[in-house]
Amino acid sequence: MQKSPTSQLEDSYLRGLEADHLQEIEGNPLTAEERAMFAMFEREGWTTERQRAHILARIKASTDVDAAE
Repeated sequence: MQKSPTSQLEDSYLRGLEADHLQEIEGNPLTAEERAMFAMFEREGWTTERQRAHILARIKASTDVDAAE
């Protein structure tokens, strides 16, 4: 039986809270921008592969900017 959309949102919200907590424990809390990015992934239903590609592209763009400075 499939979960209701409300139940799916609750599960997503709880996963987000857990992820935030784990990042804080590791001494690497998420920024507001990172939280917004992950919320967008959930809201728009991005696949894991698409999420990974997006994150890797952001990292590459960030390192390209750092190298140019």
